[in-house]
Amino acid sequence: MSQHSIMVALDGSLYSRYAADLCWRIAQVTGSSVTALHVVDTHGAKQLCGPDSVAAGEAEGFLRPEEARFFYKNVCEQLHSQAKFLASHYLADALRHGVTTNFVIAEGDPVSVIVEQAARHDLVVIGHSPNKNEKAAINRQKLIRLSLAEALSHECPRPLLFVQAEVSMLSEITVLLSIEHLNELYIDRCLNLAAALDLPVTFLCLTADLAHTDTAEFVHNLKEANPKLKNLLVEVTTLAAVSRAGGHAFSEEFILRKGSQQSYTVLPVLPTRKLGKERLTVLGGSTSNLVRTLVQPAMLLMPEECSQPAVLDDLGQAVC
Repeated sequence: MSQHSIMVALDGSLYSRYAADLCWRIAQVTGSSVTALHVVDTHGAKQLCGPDSVAAGEAEGFLRPEEARFFYKNVCEQLHSQAKFLASHYLADALRHGVTTNFVIAEGDPVSVIVEQAARHDLVVIGHSPNKNEKAAINRQKLIRLSLAEALSHECPRPLLFVQAEVSMLSEITVLLSIEHLNELYIDRCLNLAAALDLPVTFLCLTADLAHTDTAEFVHNLKEANPKLKNLLVEVTTLAAVSRAGGHAFSEEFILRKGSQQSYTVLPVLPTRKLGKERLTVLGGSTSNLVRTLVQPAMLLMPEECSQPAVLDDLGQAVC
């Protein structure tokens, strides 16, 4: 990842601070550049204030168009003012940590803007507020609006790192993959990531039918096909041992597989792929549900169709 770039999407929350801290540590280890992005949600502001014009013959809402325009302007001014305060605090903290970074303020729909900006970076990092009630979170999936992090799990074209707790330092990467759906490009990307971070890596190969899988032969053939795996730990286990709730959450066994203390520094990496309108993880459930039920402090989702970052024109206002 040397000479590559990381983008961290920020708001004013504690979880954004956690995301920025881990992003800076990764950048210092890999020599990557860092861009912070804050999106002023003018799209949400417009929905809040109502339409600023009404076609002839249409009825007005509770606010007249001129009133909607007035309040929309004021809301946007406040949001831009908040963004400048956020930029000032972020840049000051980055300086204290010895991190060279810039801060971009853009406006529009946050998901759309972040997705467009993400295409020019190698890694995207975002904070996420963990849910306290997993069962209720899954049951409400069709009734509630997706959080920004959950929506990005479906749309982001680059590897997406979710951070929802303080992570002092990563100690290991656990790469999950499917025996029935092997992707050599994904394996190579994970190897490159581990090398860039200078971390040990374990490959955890999942199968729905362990009883009819010759695990020793599979591991041998996989290492023969990719010599880079020769001296690495490759394990085979059942899908059921790693996932629960229909693939929408990690199992307790997986969460604690490295020990209750070490689990907080192990980074799980999962491939994702599009299936119709859904984006699914290797566990079989949707990415948004996995993010919503996430217990670990951090997780990386890697789209299988992920390509090299594109070079785009700057979008938004660079503060520094």
